[in-house]
Amino acid sequence: MKTLKSRNRILPWALMGLIMVTATGCPDKVPTEEELPLIWEKNYNPVLTGTGGTWDETTLIQSSVLFIDNVYHMWYGGAKAEGQNVPFSIGHATSADGITWTKDPSNPVLVKGPEGSFDDHMVYMPYVVKAGDTYHMWYTGRDMQNEHIGHATSPDGVVWTRSASNPVLMPATQTAWDGVDQSSGPVLYRDNKFHMWYNGADGTGIRVGYATSDDGFNWTRHPGNPVMDNGGEGHWDFPRIQAGTVIHNGTGYEMWYGGGAFGSWLIGHATSPDGIAWQRDADHPCMGLCNGYTGWDITYVGWPTVLPGTGTKLRMWYSSTTNTVFQGGAIGYAETK
Repeated sequence: MKTLKSRNRILPWALMGLIMVTATGCPDKVPTEEELPLIWEKNYNPVLTGTGGTWDETTLIQSSVLFIDNVYHMWYGGAKAEGQNVPFSIGHATSADGITWTKDPSNPVLVKGPEGSFDDHMVYMPYVVKAGDTYHMWYTGRDMQNEHIGHATSPDGVVWTRSASNPVLMPATQTAWDGVDQSSGPVLYRDNKFHMWYNGADGTGIRVGYATSDDGFNWTRHPGNPVMDNGGEGHWDFPRIQAGTVIHNGTGYEMWYGGGAFGSWLIGHATSPDGIAWQRDADHPCMGLCNGYTGWDITYVGWPTVLPGTGTKLRMWYSSTTNTVFQGGAIGYAETK
């Protein structure tokens, strides 16, 4: 399974979902919404889709949403397929209500790096934080072999400058839990420090690690990593989990994450008093596929971004598709009942 240096690994591991892992120990049936506690109410149409004839016409995936000065800002991965290749770039869109979006005419706002760089094949999975007057983006960059985490800054969220330190997070060793690939995860800016929950792969599974930084590009890993493992054989979130959002609710931390096997990803929820020791909810996801497998999001739901809504409600933007992650992917919306 470990093909670290194979030149044939052109599809990203986060999208492939460890396709080589067998279904042994996975749930026999992916639950639909009718079989889960009804926590989230979906808008049963995607709120952002690809635009024909442009850079993102084939698929959209993994958004990061901020609410700033009464405007919602979304950064997302998008691609126009080139045969079997899906070379992602990152776009930007704005909205007054979080549902009707206008794509930035400057799109894409971040593209792959120059030849020979760690991100010379694609960039996607953006996570954006505004600290002071500066926007910080952490993104997943890929060459033709592996994925690592890059960093960029912007004064306006549109014009981005890559960090000279890129990639900012690399594996300590190729035999570590994150020794094959690392992909960007949610970041919080609290107590004058950046806190990241990032995703790491060792060729057999995907887990979540934790790291902190004073400047956004020099990171210190937690010595107890990974801080969150997949559920293990027989559980819905095996063999991979992937952090989507972490928020601080005033007393502790909450995480929404994608988990499961390729083609059956669902969204789960976990809590933590310190952002390090995580406790999953009961052994079921908090969001499943459309009822009866008839909606637009019948293949998977994943990469959740969660923000506070009106009153006690929460708002979520997530990725899904009627097809595969490589064709027809879009951004959906849901909110708690």
